[in-house]
Amino acid sequence: MAWANWPANVPQRFLIGSTSSSRQNRVEFKPKYGPPMSRPGTTDAEIEFKVTCIWTLEQAQAFEEWWHTTLGDGNLPFNGIHPIYRTPGVYRIPDYTMQEDQTIIRASLTYIKTFG
Repeated sequence: MAWANWPANVPQRFLIGSTSSSRQNRVEFKPKYGPPMSRPGTTDAEIEFKVTCIWTLEQAQAFEEWWHTTLGDGNLPFNGIHPIYRTPGVYRIPDYTMQEDQTIIRASLTYIKTFG
């Protein structure tokens, strides 16, 4: 399936210090007999990143417009760049916050890499 691309007028550069963590994708259960067992919870494992970007006011407004309209308030995936390895992949941004800092906007994103 073809996903939307990151908006061309918003730099996709993340500040050094991005953190990542894998999401638990395991379901454990106890069968009637024998030891507890575990299996993958889904076929779509995810890795979550906390990233920060520095944008101008115009870039922040363009991001918000793209997030609301193109990504359906963060529900749809998009083609993006891995925050650490800089390789292409499919991501979601379920939430973000923005803070004005004099003439720049500091945006903190929850950036999720999906595998299918």
